[in-house]
Amino acid sequence: NIMLRTSPYLFLIGCAEGWMEFMGSCYIHFDERETWTSAEQHCQELNSHLVSISSQEEQEFVKSEFNLISNKIHDVQNQFRWTDGSPLEYENWRPNQPDNYFSTGEDCVVMIWHEDGQWNDSSVLGKRKISGFI
Repeated sequence: NIMLRTSPYLFLIGCAEGWMEFMGSCYIHFDERETWTSAEQHCQELNSHLVSISSQEEQEFVKSEFNLISNKIHDVQNQFRWTDGSPLEYENWRPNQPDNYFSTGEDCVVMIWHEDGQWNDSSVLGKRKISGFI
């Protein structure tokens, strides 16, 4: 599953068919399994990025509309950033997360729908249902 969010300027002309508007951005969800790299490339081809959640309201919207999302957040010197380069202004980590449990690195965040949308850090390896935003 891939979910995308549009840039705010696109909202001025409205969301394209199949996209959902929320708080000035457009979102879409694709029911496909992809690696993180492939999903982000797919998003960029649509002038978008994988989802970056900046508020409790956006967290609730994403959780209510889409069961599971995975987003890459770059861990640069232990500072997480979304793929669009923005810092984490809002966080919803599970207790004791992020923990970088695997030695291969966990610089991807996964929203766990059945745990009230809490986040867990995860490896970018393997195919997952992915959500993003333009």
